[in-house]
Amino acid sequence: MTLTLTTTQIEDQHTSGTYSKRPLTLVRGAGCTVWDDAGNAYLDATSGMGVALLGHAHPAVVAAISAQAATLITSAEIFYNDRRAELYALLHDITGFERYFLCNSGTEAMEGALKIARLLTGRRGIVAAKRSFHGRTLGAVGLTWNPAYREPFEGWTPEGVTHIAYNNLADADAAINENTAAVVVEAVQGEGGVYPADPDFLRGLRDLCTQRGALLIVDEIQTGLGRTGRWFGYQHADVQPDMITLGKGLAGGVPMGAVAWNGRQIEAGTHGSTFGGNPLACAAAIASLTALRDLNAPERTAQIGGRLLDRLRADQPASVREVRGLGLMIGLELKGRVTPVIQALQARGVLALVAGKTVLRLLPPLILTDDEADRLADTVLEVLRDATPPQPHPPAPSPKGEGESSTSHLSPLPEFGEGLGVGSDAERLLIGLVAIPSPSYNEAAAVRHLVDWMAAHGYDQAFEDEAGNAVGIIGNGSRTVMLLGHIDTFGGNPPVRVDGRTLYGRGAVDAKGSLCAFAAAASLAQIPDDLRVVVIGAVEEECPTSKGARHAAGAYHPDYCIIGEPSAWDRLTLGYKGRLLVDWRWEGGLAHSAGQADTPAEHAVAFWERVRDYAEQINEGRKGIYNRLGATLQSIQSGGDGVYGWSSATVGFRLPPDVDPHELAATLQAEHPHITRTFGMEHAFVAERDSALSRVMRGAIRAEGGQPAFVHKTGTSDMNIVGRIWHCPILAYGAGDSALDHTPDEHLDLDEYARAVRVLTRALSSL
Repeated sequence: MTLTLTTTQIEDQHTSGTYSKRPLTLVRGAGCTVWDDAGNAYLDATSGMGVALLGHAHPAVVAAISAQAATLITSAEIFYNDRRAELYALLHDITGFERYFLCNSGTEAMEGALKIARLLTGRRGIVAAKRSFHGRTLGAVGLTWNPAYREPFEGWTPEGVTHIAYNNLADADAAINENTAAVVVEAVQGEGGVYPADPDFLRGLRDLCTQRGALLIVDEIQTGLGRTGRWFGYQHADVQPDMITLGKGLAGGVPMGAVAWNGRQIEAGTHGSTFGGNPLACAAAIASLTALRDLNAPERTAQIGGRLLDRLRADQPASVREVRGLGLMIGLELKGRVTPVIQALQARGVLALVAGKTVLRLLPPLILTDDEADRLADTVLEVLRDATPPQPHPPAPSPKGEGESSTSHLSPLPEFGEGLGVGSDAERLLIGLVAIPSPSYNEAAAVRHLVDWMAAHGYDQAFEDEAGNAVGIIGNGSRTVMLLGHIDTFGGNPPVRVDGRTLYGRGAVDAKGSLCAFAAAASLAQIPDDLRVVVIGAVEEECPTSKGARHAAGAYHPDYCIIGEPSAWDRLTLGYKGRLLVDWRWEGGLAHSAGQADTPAEHAVAFWERVRDYAEQINEGRKGIYNRLGATLQSIQSGGDGVYGWSSATVGFRLPPDVDPHELAATLQAEHPHITRTFGMEHAFVAERDSALSRVMRGAIRAEGGQPAFVHKTGTSDMNIVGRIWHCPILAYGAGDSALDHTPDEHLDLDEYARAVRVLTRALSSL
C-alpha cells in the first residue's frame, strides 16, 4: 500500500468532515513550491489559504521557531514575556495602533474585535457587508453573508447584525445609527469573489462612523501585511480605521491572530486566550514581520502583482468575464464553473483557490519571482483558453396552459438498450452505491464512486465540490434543473443482498434509489439545448447540519428542482413539515423514594407531559396530521450520586406551515427554564401544485401507465432548506416506500426503480 493511499484512507476514516479534500497529499514545501508524496512539484498560488506570505520554510522563520522552541514555548499573558514585548513594539511600528489582543487565528481576532467594540461603545448593533466572509466561529459567522455558513447556526449567532451592499454608501447611511457599535468591512472581499473596496466607499464609511459614534473595523486577515501592495488594504483609500483584525500570515505559518485598536484598554477578564501571545508564535511573528519589512513586501507586491494583473487582462481569454484584484490578491471571474479549472491547473502543476462557484482566486506568496509569475500566468491562461464558455440559447418555451398537461408534448424516449432493465448500468450503479456504507459524516468513498460513474457515463463535468458533495453536470443551457439527492444514510448496516428483483440494504430507499435514478436518467435523457442538468449527491442530509444542501443553496440558482426522496414512482411530494429539537435537563438534591418529592425521572416525565399538553392545545381544531404540531419524546435519562440527582430529555417537534421554529423555541424556553438547547430548526415548506415542473412530471408518470398523485410528508428533507432560498418550481420524487426508511428491512423493488428512471428520463427530455 502506498503512502498516498494510507494517508487518504486514514484521513477519510477519522476526519471531521468539515473539509472537502482534493486528491493530493502534500508533504514538503520550500519558497513558492510544494511537493506531494510522489515527488511532484507544484507552484503554490494558494499560499496555504493566504498564510505563507514568505513562502514555505522561510529560513528566518524556521530559525526563529527552532531557537524559541529550545528556550520557552508557552507562557500565558498573566506573565510578562520578552518576545511578546518585542512583537508589540514591532506591530506598533508597522501598524501605528496602540493596543493589541493576541490570539490564534483570524476568526478569533474577529471574535475579539466584536467583544472589544461592545465594551468600548456599550452598543449592540453591527453593520457588515453582503458577500462578506469573516470566519466560522459563532460571532464571526454571524457577520458572514453566505447563508450556507450562517443559517445552520441562527439563534446562536449575534443579534442585531445588518448586511448592506458592498461599495454602496446609501445602504450604509441607512443602516448606521445610534445603536451601531461597529461597521465591519473587508478591504478586499476575498471569499466573496475578490472585490476591492471603492476608496470613496471606505472614506464614506469613515465619515459616517465618525458622525454617529460607531467604530470602523477593517478585516485585514487576508489583505494585510503587504498582500495588496500596501501594508494594509485600507491604505489604498487613505483612511484610518478604529480597529483592524490580522491573521493568516502574521506568524509565517504558525497559528496567530491579532486585534489592533487605539484608545483605552478593556477590563481584565472580559476576554482571554490560553495560547494567545505565546513566545513561540511571537518569535515566529517577529521573524516574519522583520523579513517582510526587509523585503519591502508592499512595494514588491505592487510591482509583481501589477505585472501579473496586466498580463492576465491583456491576454484575457473568452472564458473570462473579468479580472480584478490588488497586488497579489487576484480574482478571475469565469463565464462557467471554476472547479474544472482548479482541477486542470493542478494537473499542470499549479495550485489555486476558488472564491465562489465562478471565481478563480490566486494568492501566491509575496516572494514570487518574475519567472514564477510568468509560469503562473502562462499556465492559467493556457487552461482558461481551453475552457469553453457557455453559449447563448434561445429563451425557454412557454409552459402549457393552466389545464392538466397531456402526454402528447413529451419527447419520445431514447432507445434504452442497456440503459435500463436487469443488469443495466443504472441498476449496477444503485447496487454498487448501496454496497458502500455512507452514514452521515462518512460519505467520501460513496462520493468518489458516484463521481467516477458520472465521469464514465457522458457527464460534461463530474467532481467533488467544496462541501464534499458529488456533482455531475450535463449541458450548458440558459435554464438549469437541479436534481438534488443525498448520498448519506441513516446509521446501521443491514446486509446488502439482491433477492429476485428486490434490493435490500441501507440507503436502498432513503435515498440512494432516488439519487441513482437522477444520475441514470440524466445520462440517458435527450437534454434540450437550452437546458443544463445538475445532479448532486449531497452529504449530511440525515443530520441537522444538512451541509451539502446548504452549500448547494448558496452555490446555485436553478430554474427547477427535484429533491430525491422516496414516495413511490407515481407520487409527487409537494411539502414537508418543519422541525425543532429541544434538550432539557434538571438537577437537584435527592429525596427518599418513599417521600412526596418528585424523583429526577418524574421531573423529566412532568416536563414531557407539559410539552405534550401544549402541543394538544395548539392542535385543537386542526384537521390532518400535516397541519398539526407533532411532539415526540426522543430520549429520557436520569441518574444521581446518592446526594444529587439529574434527569434529561430530548423532545422533537414536527411543525405545520404556520408554526415558526424560532418563535416556538422562544415560547418553550420562556415556559421551561430547564431547557438547555434548541436546535435543528427548519421551517415547513409547501411547493406550488401546478408548476411547469409538476405538469411535466405528471405527464411522464402517465406515459409510463401511472396515475400521478400529490403527497405531503410529516418529516423534513433538503426541500425545507433550498425551497425557501431558490424560489423556483420544486417537488420531491423517488421510487420506494418511505415507511421502510431507517428500518432493518429497508428494500427497493428494482422494477419500480427502473420505472422511476424512465419517468425522470422522459421529464428531462421534455422540460
